[in-house]
Amino acid sequence: MLRWAIRMARLQRTGKLVVAALTPLIEQSRRRLNVVSATVWLDPYMLGFMAMLITALARSEQRSLSDADLCFIQAQAWSDLTELSADLFGREVLLLAEADDPYFFQGCSDAEGVAQALARRSVLQQLDALDVGVDLDAWEMTFDARMASLAAAAAPPRP
Repeated sequence: MLRWAIRMARLQRTGKLVVAALTPLIEQSRRRLNVVSATVWLDPYMLGFMAMLITALARSEQRSLSDADLCFIQAQAWSDLTELSADLFGREVLLLAEADDPYFFQGCSDAEGVAQALARRSVLQQLDALDVGVDLDAWEMTFDARMASLAAAAAPPRP
C-alpha cells in the first residue's frame, strides 16, 4: 500500500510539472488567437501533438515510467490542460493510433521539435543564459498554426 501511494504521488507530481510547463504556452496562444475552443482538443493532430509533448516532458522528469504510468500522466495532464475528460483522451488516442491516422502522427512528429525547443530553453534557464531573443517559434509554428487553422475552418463563411 505504501509503495502504491508513493508511486501515485510521484506520478501526480510529474503530471503537475508537465501541466505547469505547458499552461503558460497554451495561455499565450489563447491570447494570441483570442480563443481555443474545446472541440479543437479532439482534432487528431492536436491529440497526437499533446500526447507526444506530454510524454516527452514526463520522460524528462522521470526516465523510468511504465506504459501504464505514462498513460496515467498523459490522460491527467491533458484533462487538466483542456478541462475535458481524461477517459476521452485515452480512447481517442488509442483509436487514432490503431487507425494509423496521418494527422495524429504528424502531430506526434511536430511535438518532438517543440519538446526539443523546450528542453533547450530549460537548459538555458538553468544556466541563466536565456536570452530575450530565445523564443518558441516551434510552438507557434505547430500548436498556434493548427489552432488558427481549426478556428478558421469552424468559423462561419463571410458574406
